[in-house]
Amino acid sequence: METVTVSVPRERLGEFYALLSQFFGSKAEGGAAPESGSQPQRAAGEAAPAQAAVSGKYAPLFRYFLNAPGEELVLSFAQMEDALGGKLPPSARKHRPCWANSQVSLLGRVWLRAGWRLATIDLEREVALFERQAT
Repeated sequence: METVTVSVPRERLGEFYALLSQFFGSKAEGGAAPESGSQPQRAAGEAAPAQAAVSGKYAPLFRYFLNAPGEELVLSFAQMEDALGGKLPPSARKHRPCWANSQVSLLGRVWLRAGWRLATIDLEREVALFERQAT
């Protein structure tokens, strides 16, 4: 076995973990490693599959994103907590990887599955800008 050291900028850790998860997930299923940045493609106008819904603690926030109008959405952490009906995890106020546009991130899964992506996050001001994803 060979040992490899990888340096990953702190702000890109969420993406790195997502890629590792995809790689080892597909290896466990006997497939090849996915290409970097690859995602399943849907035809224009085709709805997301039913399993894309989010259940449990984050379901209310998921529904908030599903019903949000417009192409951009600016939300404070307090607004997200109101929609959630509870507090964001403490790590969300400290660590950028919590906000990764990744299905591995608990928060990221919420907006991605609802058709949004995080454009910017300001941890100091506790504000996030989301953009609607093209379908």
